Amino acid sequence: MLQKWITSMTAFASIIFPVLEAIKPHRIGEIGAAEGGNTQLLYQFVEKHNGTLITIDPSPRGTFLQWVASCSNHVQHIPECSFNAIPQAGDVDVWFVDGDHNWYTVYHELLLIHELAKQHQKPLMIFMHDVGWPCGRRDMYYDPSRIPAEYLQPYAPAEQGITLQSPVPITGFLKGPCWALQEGGPKNGVLTAVEDFLKTTANEYEWIFIPAILGLGILIDKTHPAAKEVIQFYAAFHHNPVMALMENDRINHYIASTALQHKISMIAD
Repeated sequence: MLQKWITSMTAFASIIFPVLEAIKPHRIGEIGAAEGGNTQLLYQFVEKHNGTLITIDPSPRGTFLQWVASCSNHVQHIPECSFNAIPQAGDVDVWFVDGDHNWYTVYHELLLIHELAKQHQKPLMIFMHDVGWPCGRRDMYYDPSRIPAEYLQPYAPAEQGITLQSPVPITGFLKGPCWALQEGGPKNGVLTAVEDFLKTTANEYEWIFIPAILGLGILIDKTHPAAKEVIQFYAAFHHNPVMALMENDRINHYIASTALQHKISMIAD
């Protein structure tokens, strides 16, 4: 049987929500609701603190929309692409970014969030998922038609896979909608988008990188009242080499498991 593959941002709840409890944001923004796993945890937080959660996703899955309708007192869903929705979000205290995992989308989301924070004079804090392998240095496209041609990396057809050891796809078994053919290089991947954003913002933010479960990143404005405490809280996780080693091992085991499962299915056929 294929081993369980943990990919959700909910896996970081034990090291995210203590920070939220400490800083008590009144208004939280989320890009990328999907089926609403992390959304429901954020909802529990804003309900407890009488806050508001703004979720942004043009195509949420499953029963997400029915769930949103049942808790509309604290949740506002904007069913539009992030570029259109972010300016509507208002004075957000904390953002969660886990939408399209490619340079063009993430870089421009960060610019828009940064501009919105300046407009509302809010010291910004952002939690970001998928800043590690495989999307850190390789674009993944849910819908390549949404990306302007000049920013679109050459990509493989849907359902072709990649491996950890090779910078080029297409022989592995970690599936995705559409992977860039090449890993690395300019304007390619979520982590590259973060680094390019940091270059444009005059050293305004601290960057924290947790190398586990596809990578969690935290951006916090250096003027944020809780910046020192947040940086200290995550110090032991930041670029932790043991966590990175365990993540590498986890990925290798999963890819080997999927490859074996593929061979078994071919024999069965």
